[in-house]
Amino acid sequence: MIKKAVIKKKLLHFLLLLFVMAALLSVGVLFGKPVDFKSLNFGTDKLFNPAKNNNYLILVNQLAKEQIDISYLNYLDNDTVEASLTSGVKVIFSLKKEPISLVTSLQLILSRFRIEGRKVSKIDLRFKNPVVE
Repeated sequence: MIKKAVIKKKLLHFLLLLFVMAALLSVGVLFGKPVDFKSLNFGTDKLFNPAKNNNYLILVNQLAKEQIDISYLNYLDNDTVEASLTSGVKVIFSLKKEPISLVTSLQLILSRFRIEGRKVSKIDLRFKNPVVE
């Protein structure tokens, strides 16, 4: 008996939800204005779109041109990208800065530490003076 009551209650909730959804969609048909789902804002306007960020595209192209091998890129926010080099070094780039100079700075830092025989784990290029750990 209890199972039948629970099943009936769940079925009633499902049918009610289905009715509400159908009613909302039919409002547009009744009033001659269908629902335009593309106009609804789900917060996607705040998401990072690499295709619209020219500095991101230049940075990626410059890294490839200079043959700096990257295992992955991670967006920290719309102005910051973290890259992991195949050597294990994490690099943080600011997309507000000139990408070509960022890659040049990265090459200089990597070569200097390689010559000195020192190991680098993280390079932060967001600031005027890069932070190396």
